Amino acid sequence: MKLQIDFAEIRRLVAEKYHFDMVMKYVNARTVGIGTALKLGPFTKDVTIDVKVERIEGSKLILGHNQGLGMDLAVKGILALLKSQSAQYGQIVDSGSNNNVVVHLDHIEGMRSLLQSLDLKGISFSEQGLSMDAIIKSLGK
Repeated sequence: MKLQIDFAEIRRLVAEKYHFDMVMKYVNARTVGIGTALKLGPFTKDVTIDVKVERIEGSKLILGHNQGLGMDLAVKGILALLKSQSAQYGQIVDSGSNNNVVVHLDHIEGMRSLLQSLDLKGISFSEQGLSMDAIIKSLGK
């Protein structure tokens, strides 16, 4: 089974739920640029970090980046700041090891119930958005 969601829909959901205007840009089938738009006087510049889907472990999505030690420290600092400001957000994202970020999909409202019915097998990107490959779990007896 393939589930698809447009980048515009993801941005809308994030803005609505977390009050954060996010930029998402397609890089390749396994990598997407995620960031925000910064206003610099009369100019606006998108600042993104390229994150790659490394693997899925149950309900954990492991993302990685190869932006170097400076960016790894910045990502860890941003995650610590967000966790201190929002207990809800702090349960969703953790910094992992080796330039990795762990997204706990089962802590995202709406994804929790989806993951009770589906086993997520893969995530890929296109110019339009994100695709999730999943299989239906056993329906029981």
